[in-house]
Amino acid sequence: MARAIFAMVGAITALFPDRVLDAVERYAIEQGEKHQRESHVRPAIQVEGVAVAAASILGGKAYSWMMSLTGIFGVLIVFFPDHYLNVAAKFVYEDPEKVTWKKRFIAGLRIIGIFYLLIALKALIDEQQEK
Repeated sequence: MARAIFAMVGAITALFPDRVLDAVERYAIEQGEKHQRESHVRPAIQVEGVAVAAASILGGKAYSWMMSLTGIFGVLIVFFPDHYLNVAAKFVYEDPEKVTWKKRFIAGLRIIGIFYLLIALKALIDEQQEK
């Protein structure tokens, strides 16, 4: 079930990167702020979407590796959300120091991090049970 959801999210991200980024920005960045994205962001988001969809469909080592990476990001997001957002802003925006994150987004981001940790843990348990 989780693999199918990840495959769908990856495909949506690959096919509609601007819509995905716009939706995240509406929730994450203070209203009225508009920041110029770096030119590499759109293709990077598309590649990420294709990689997530492919790993989810293929399963095996590819999915296991992706889940390990998801768990690592979960730890970073839960325990260091401000640092994570600073790094993300530097990757995404031409003017990262001017980005103002909504306070509720930081709380929501931690919840996403917990979710990442839980699904990574479930994938690890499932993998161990298959052996």
